[in-house]
Amino acid sequence: MYFTTELRQISILIKQWRVTTMKGVSGSIVAVLALAVLYECAKGLHVYLRSRLQNQNERTNMTKRRIYRSEAFTQFLKMCLFMAELSFAYFLMLITMTYNTWLFIAVVIGRGLGFYLVTPLMISYEGREETDDYIDISMDSLSTRHQQL
Repeated sequence: MYFTTELRQISILIKQWRVTTMKGVSGSIVAVLALAVLYECAKGLHVYLRSRLQNQNERTNMTKRRIYRSEAFTQFLKMCLFMAELSFAYFLMLITMTYNTWLFIAVVIGRGLGFYLVTPLMISYEGREETDDYIDISMDSLSTRHQQL
């Protein structure tokens, strides 16, 4: 397999998403760009929710029964968000594996644009300096949680 720049008869993800015209290629590139930006937004939302939940747990003094219900619901929400992130990631991987240069570039630019848009929001919320990825923010949250236990 090798990368190609051919714009005729591109099949993307599903059988019905077959591109044969320049308008179709342009629309597909915009759709892939949007999907990549949404993926980065989902990652940022995951970090935001995790740190917000940690702050909320630190401030509240509830009974153990109420905490258990809250943690079960929170765990369910985190699972749903994780599954959405995983789906986005696999869709982007499969789009990249079409080996179409233009779609690959759309994935890379979309992820970069999403990172560019989401990172300042995460920094302003967390009050931390810029990081290479959201992992540093979440690792800080995990380390403070571990110290509390």
